[in-house]
Amino acid sequence: MVEMLDTYHRLSQKDIENVELKTNIKLTDSYREFLLKWNGGDS
Repeated sequence: MVEMLDTYHRLSQKDIENVELKTNIKLTDSYREFLLKWNGGDS
């Protein structure tokens, strides 16, 4: 289960890299771009 903490800051490339390292999952470039553009769900 994923617990979302501190959802009030804009996602960074480093945030995404940290998630990939912790979950051992490589996100696609298009999904990374989506997360960065839409702030992980907040506009």
